[in-house]
Amino acid sequence: VAGITFGDIVPVTDLEIAYVSFVFVLSGAAYAYIIGAVCTIASAMNHKKSEFNEAMDALNRFIRDHNLAEKEPSLPWRLRDFYRFRHSASSVVNQHEILDELSPLLRGELALFLNRGWLNQVTEHNT
Repeated sequence: VAGITFGDIVPVTDLEIAYVSFVFVLSGAAYAYIIGAVCTIASAMNHKKSEFNEAMDALNRFIRDHNLAEKEPSLPWRLRDFYRFRHSASSVVNQHEILDELSPLLRGELALFLNRGWLNQVTEHNT
């Protein structure tokens, strides 16, 4: 109760104690909601990284379960390199998915905007 009152002013009657208790519980729920929202935002920001780490963990378990490091020492390195490459190229895949969903008109406008620099150079070169 001391966290809600003003120090030397404390609830005395049953109604005051009930009110302060209610405010105390409500404040705790609001605090928990805010912390939960912040944690949700933080975890959503690292979604791709978490997926990549889970895939790498699964690959490492596969390598360990099949003794690939002992049987073919270079193969685990190549497999890990491939997973790293696939992770780095995933943004390109996402760009293609976005472009595929656009209408032809919007796709054309976006293509002109993104390639404007080298298109201007080609136009200048041809004149």
